Amino acid sequence: MRTIGLRCPASLEGVEAALLETDGVAVTRAGPFRLLPHPPALQRALRAALEAGPEEAWGGLSPAVERLVERCAEAVAALAGSDGMAAGGVMAVGLDGPGLAGCGRDGVPVPLLEGGFLARRLGLPVASGFGGGLAAGEDGRVILPSAYPALTAGLPRPLAILDLDGVARVTWLGAGDRWGAKALHFEAGPAGGPAEGWAG
Repeated sequence: MRTIGLRCPASLEGVEAALLETDGVAVTRAGPFRLLPHPPALQRALRAALEAGPEEAWGGLSPAVERLVERCAEAVAALAGSDGMAAGGVMAVGLDGPGLAGCGRDGVPVPLLEGGFLARRLGLPVASGFGGGLAAGEDGRVILPSAYPALTAGLPRPLAILDLDGVARVTWLGAGDRWGAKALHFEAGPAGGPAEGWAG
């Protein structure tokens, strides 16, 4: 099964896209990968939408979000094309994007881009809302420890994985834990977030 993962980081630099092939358990192929940079005008519009708060930014499909939907669709088409297939050869898309922390029910971040908007644009199933674990007491990034065991199935255990995004996160897969049944995942403090803020 061919899938494409999209990530719109909080830095708003662009849309990160990766093609994955999976048998439903393990990742059988990873790549190609692509970053589709946002033009400065779109970066400013998205930053203004995030700063505006949910009343102004999430009242339906705002102009900034509509442009982000199109940017994500362009990333899917470009990545599929670089692999020699039409976007129709993709069976599903995953979407992880920025949100406004603390504004949703139970403190769950309100996403800037709802997966439903992109699903209608692409005509494909879109998995999103990965921050929903906050309502259940998780740190909001439960998708990472779920994906890492499949991505690293061929590597020996124990294994530590360090993710340096805006926040540093560590995933620990213990000895013999091939599929992450006892994975530990936690935040370890700031990473690139302060630098992004200074540069923004």
